[in-house]
Amino acid sequence: MPPDFRFAKLCVKGPDQHPLYGELTDAVGEQVDWNFNKFLVDREGKVVRRFGPAVEPLGDEMLSALKDVLA
Repeated sequence: MPPDFRFAKLCVKGPDQHPLYGELTDAVGEQVDWNFNKFLVDREGKVVRRFGPAVEPLGDEMLSALKDVLA
């Protein structure tokens, strides 16, 4: 039996780009270049930064940025 994932595939760039990714990439001025991109959003809902796939979610770079946003 195939796995039952509660997710759907979305286009993250190009003419069929999902509106959420359009807003995120417009806000940071960079396109999603590969899987596992992460966007940091502040308390007001403003997109602060995009992190590429090489950035670990709990790595120093990400944690430092999170601390700055929450300060």
